[in-house]
Amino acid sequence: MEIFFHPLFPFSRTVSLTPPARNKCRRKDLQDGFTLIELLVVILIIAILASLAIPIFLRQRERGWLAAAESSLKDAATAAESYQTRNGNYAGLSAAELDEEGWNPTDAVEITLYLTADANGFCLEANHSRLENPDLEPIGYSTITGRPQRNFPCDPAVYGDLVGVIS
Repeated sequence: MEIFFHPLFPFSRTVSLTPPARNKCRRKDLQDGFTLIELLVVILIIAILASLAIPIFLRQRERGWLAAAESSLKDAATAAESYQTRNGNYAGLSAAELDEEGWNPTDAVEITLYLTADANGFCLEANHSRLENPDLEPIGYSTITGRPQRNFPCDPAVYGDLVGVIS
């Protein structure tokens, strides 16, 4: 049974007084969840975002390892300069001497020391053991440059013989 209100009445509409069919109620109850397509679209969006975020995260880790190697290199260079100030040259410089000057080795960072033949100069190379990208290593420091530089391997022709790995 339907009731129709007059068209000039502002709230006119048709109202049905018959109860809804049973099939419509059941169909509505089944439509409360998500469809398979909607779930797949959400999973696809999450996968795309993850594929963008993971390489950025890995690059940040590499930058952190480079920063740790560079920091350890600067500390070793400062200790070597302190040793030279106290002794007049770099002769006899070793890991034990750097430790006495206040240098603390960093885990997973390997420092290699080269001394010039006249013991008036040195070169340090730092490598982090977790770095796998050869374009990012080594970081070098020498008395010639006076600052850490990336991709700066110590040249034995310039800096003389290898003293040893000191960390």
